[in-house]
Amino acid sequence: MIQSPTARLPTKPGSTPMRTHRLFWGPSFSVSAFRTRHWHRAAQQSLRLGSWRFRCLWLRAWAFGTTVRSLVGDNAVVAEWTDELVALATEQGFPVRRGQGTLFRGWVRVTNGDVIEGISLLRGGSAAYRDAGSEVWMTYYVALLARACETAGQIEEAVTLLDDGLRIVERTGERWLEADLYRHKGELLLRQGQAETAENLYRKALSIAREQEAKLWELRATTSLARLRRDQGRCVQARDLLAPVYGWFTEGFGTADLRKAKALLEELE
Repeated sequence: MIQSPTARLPTKPGSTPMRTHRLFWGPSFSVSAFRTRHWHRAAQQSLRLGSWRFRCLWLRAWAFGTTVRSLVGDNAVVAEWTDELVALATEQGFPVRRGQGTLFRGWVRVTNGDVIEGISLLRGGSAAYRDAGSEVWMTYYVALLARACETAGQIEEAVTLLDDGLRIVERTGERWLEADLYRHKGELLLRQGQAETAENLYRKALSIAREQEAKLWELRATTSLARLRRDQGRCVQARDLLAPVYGWFTEGFGTADLRKAKALLEELE
């Protein structure tokens, strides 16, 4: 479910999206599938004994795995992994990974209700990440900060952040999150009473998601548009729009996005 949105990740010279998948997904899922109570000790030993390149790739995969977990709303795992990521990145001297860990630590604070402290950590982590010379995945970290600002009721700030994220998309070509940035901006503008503009942004997000075959983003955009149709009293259109997209999925029904889509479909019956 998560693989499609990364089909257009920016690549370094000589790299390809497939190589990117092979680099990250194997180690990330190994971390996900084979964690035990002794895993942290084993990881520390491996990181101490491994070469610099091994340690770099391991922590990169760990950070990527944490990103994937946050995408699907698995915040309990994100909290656990983030503490270990920050500790090992600090111990091993990897400021980029420490910055990522600080970002996710901020997001965990936001999801646990400590929004002000969470926003502070998100901003600090973003600054540290950029200061370390990295901008890959920055669109996602900007999106997390925008969600945090939205939670705090700072809607204008959240819209500004999403516009910043879209400018990063155009500058870097990192388009994997583009559809969801437009969708989220539509959600915020709808809260400000701009229903027509919101609908146009939902449609733009849906078009991009379909072009990229990014089913998760397609589901989110379709759910937002169907909810708008419901609020307009067009329930049949809303159901006809959402049902086939929801029906495409065969797993992942415990994730927040699929739960929201299912609840909306049940409401529309």
